[in-house]
Amino acid sequence: MKKLFSNIIDATINGVIFIMNFFCNIIYTILIFIMKILNKIFKNKFNKTINYLSKRKRPEIILIIFIYIFSFITIFNLVYFPKVELVDDNIIKKEEVVDDSNKETKVEEKVEDDLYSFESFGKYNLNDINFEELLKVNNDVVSWINVDSTNINYPVVQTKDNEYYLNHSFTKTPTKSGWVFMDYRNNHMNDNNTIFYGHNLINKTSFGSISNIFTNKWYKESNHSIIILTKDKKYTYQIFSIYYSKPVVDYLKVDFDNDSEYNEWLTNLKNKSKKDFNIDVSSNDKIVTLSTCTDDNSGRKVVHGKLISVEDIN
Repeated sequence: MKKLFSNIIDATINGVIFIMNFFCNIIYTILIFIMKILNKIFKNKFNKTINYLSKRKRPEIILIIFIYIFSFITIFNLVYFPKVELVDDNIIKKEEVVDDSNKETKVEEKVEDDLYSFESFGKYNLNDINFEELLKVNNDVVSWINVDSTNINYPVVQTKDNEYYLNHSFTKTPTKSGWVFMDYRNNHMNDNNTIFYGHNLINKTSFGSISNIFTNKWYKESNHSIIILTKDKKYTYQIFSIYYSKPVVDYLKVDFDNDSEYNEWLTNLKNKSKKDFNIDVSSNDKIVTLSTCTDDNSGRKVVHGKLISVEDIN
């Protein structure tokens, strides 16, 4: 009986060792394969490491490394993570009441944020825009922007700087998504160059869908229009230039000394364009500029549109 029990233990131990060796060999083989790829990329910088690994007969070293890592994580958790302490039942009940109240507040805030989110505004019809209602929610509202064949269909805000709405929502809640805003230097739609900013968000909200404008499909199928609504007017612009820029400010000018300077500046913007929109611009024109970050955040995507009509809204 003892011999049978001993044989079972030996067989179990040998089985565990076999399984560990099997998986360690797989990991070891993958490691050598990766090192060979890196060796090609970095021009034989890892020859010594590959030779060392190839000569080893005990890939169990991988298992030892895992054991060390596991031990380190376990010790770290024990040392740095506080233990849960028991508290009086009355305290628990009080905390539950406070938590319920906080939950209700958070639910209300979430409902409000959802109601005034990029996704919600994106579904609005331009004929249904009510500026009086928007101003009740945010008195910084100055206009509404819509860009054909993109997701850009949002109210625009403006405040005393170009920083606040980089990290605040339409309801002025702190958020990394920010909101679409007009340059603080602009006098609404009265300047030669009215500038709008928005983050290049991955979910294609805010100014994330400006990427569409740089595609051949958009160029062929879109009407290339930008519509800006205010409380009493509708401004229609035709896009005449799109390009990538370094994070500079030369395309963000608002004031010009004379018509000649403005005309030269406009010509430069048109010549930068990655597409030919066959639209002439001169010092008699007013334009809008849309600016957002590039996908790698190292530069800017820029869109310019020329004002072609202004209509009164009854």
